Amino acid sequence: MDQVIFKIFGWLISIDLIICFLLLLGLVLLFTSWWKGGRRSIILAFSLLFVTAVLPTGNKIICFLENRFPQPTELPSDVKGIILLGGSFNLQLTADRGFPCYNMAAGRMIDFATLAHKYPHLPILFTGAGAVADPKANESINMKILLPTFGIDPARVNFEDKAKSTNENATRSFELIKPKPDDKWILVTSAYHMPRSVGLFRKAGWNVIPYPVDYHAPKDVSWTSLNYSLSMGFMAWSNGIREIGGMSTNYLAGRSDSWIAE
Repeated sequence: MDQVIFKIFGWLISIDLIICFLLLLGLVLLFTSWWKGGRRSIILAFSLLFVTAVLPTGNKIICFLENRFPQPTELPSDVKGIILLGGSFNLQLTADRGFPCYNMAAGRMIDFATLAHKYPHLPILFTGAGAVADPKANESINMKILLPTFGIDPARVNFEDKAKSTNENATRSFELIKPKPDDKWILVTSAYHMPRSVGLFRKAGWNVIPYPVDYHAPKDVSWTSLNYSLSMGFMAWSNGIREIGGMSTNYLAGRSDSWIAE
């Protein structure tokens, strides 16, 4: 069942391609005896375009996810360490260029560096490899290169360098660190990605305190705040639906104890 849900959300993530297909199909059908079907296809395409890219639907979803956990102002005194999730590198470009290249989640690393300097006594765990075969594009390898530029000694950091998904981030990191049930660890990742991550990490056995960073939406999004950039509207929709789909499949597959973590 979770595979079916995963495929459905996979189609929804690619809504821009579906819209293009419907437009093309509609235009072709207009010149045939099925011209009424062509007109319906075009109307459906423009309706989907308006709902997903013009209306702030994606930003509404991102706002909902980002508001799930507040960012702590201070950390508890008994925290054992800081976990930073990978996902800030554009691995295809990194493999092609031969040096670290970044995506729109690079803000994770900036806020993480600030947190690491604020609490210099805490050990750090970086988890991430990335689903790219080229070893030069491994996230952990590239993070080792970057740490000195942040003023952070790589010797302070444990690296989990095999994970290719958020679920593997949680399970492989747990196998590496073997934390006790009462050990509190700070989990740092993009705010919209935090609800899915918390559910997976807690199911894996971690006692994590969410520390969301890298925000992409205002605290409140009005339905009247239309998108005037279709590309930004599609991006917000894609990122939001990906997280909703991930939470849904994780819950159905038993990788998380609740649909959205509390």
